[in-house]
Amino acid sequence: MEPLFSNACVQTEQNLLEMTRASVPVWYRLYCRLLSAVMAVCAIVMVFMKMYMFTALFFALAVILAAVYEAKIRSAAKKSLKRNEELYGRDVETRIFFYEDTIIGKNLQSGTAVRTGYDKVKKIVETPSLYVLILDGNISILVDKGGFISDNGADFSKFIKEKCVNAK
Repeated sequence: MEPLFSNACVQTEQNLLEMTRASVPVWYRLYCRLLSAVMAVCAIVMVFMKMYMFTALFFALAVILAAVYEAKIRSAAKKSLKRNEELYGRDVETRIFFYEDTIIGKNLQSGTAVRTGYDKVKKIVETPSLYVLILDGNISILVDKGGFISDNGADFSKFIKEKCVNAK
C-alpha cells in the first residue's frame, strides 16, 4: 500500500527550536507573557509616581522573565540536539509516511520505526517551516513543510486536520 504523503525531515537546531516552542503548554506561555506584561505596566506606573528605583526594578524583572522563558526553550532544543549528536554523531533524519489509517515514522540513524494512529494526535501546530504533531506524553512528530517527497505537499494541511479529529 502506497502512503498518501511521504515526508523527509532533518532534526536541525532550528527545527528542534521550532518544535520546542510549539510544544510549550499554552498556560506556561501565557503565564510568562502575562507576568512580564504586568511587570512592564508596573514599571510604567512607577515612572508616573516618580519612583525610578522601582521603575528600574520592575522593568528589569519583565526583561529577565522574558529572557528566562526564551533561554528555557533554547536550552531544551540544545539538549535534544546534543542527545542526537551523542547517540548518532549527527542530526537525526526521519521519514514519515501517512497512510489512510496510520502514521509510520522511521528514524534513519537508528533504523527504528514507530506506528501511531491519527486519533493519538492531540495537537497540530504550524510553524514557519514545520507541522508539529503532538501526541500524548509530549511526544512530537516533525513534518518538514519543504520535505514532502511527493508533489502533493500543498494538500497536507487540509488532510492532517481532517484525519486528526482529536487534535486542537
